[in-house]
Amino acid sequence: MITIKSSGLGRLSELAQNLEQLSQRSEVSSEELFNTEFMVQHTQFTGFSEFVRAGGFVFDSAEDFKAIPDAAFDKHVRQSTDFPNWHEMQLAAARTWARQQLLK
Repeated sequence: MITIKSSGLGRLSELAQNLEQLSQRSEVSSEELFNTEFMVQHTQFTGFSEFVRAGGFVFDSAEDFKAIPDAAFDKHVRQSTDFPNWHEMQLAAARTWARQQLLK
């Protein structure tokens, strides 16, 4: 039998509410996903835009960003972060962001 203290039930309720709010999100901005805390922890930069510009990449829209060659961006990620490639960096940022949203 599992016993949960009444204070634990309140926290479970908060987590359930946060999970419901999280499930209603369909998009997260790059600045929100790659926030200052994440960037400082994993790169030498304080913001995502600064990180991208430092790699010599310029973009004014999501379409421009998607047009950046994967190999070139992977190389920049490998050289400027503690991730082996862009995909791993995105996964880590998404996990961190989701955890923060659940526990806020």
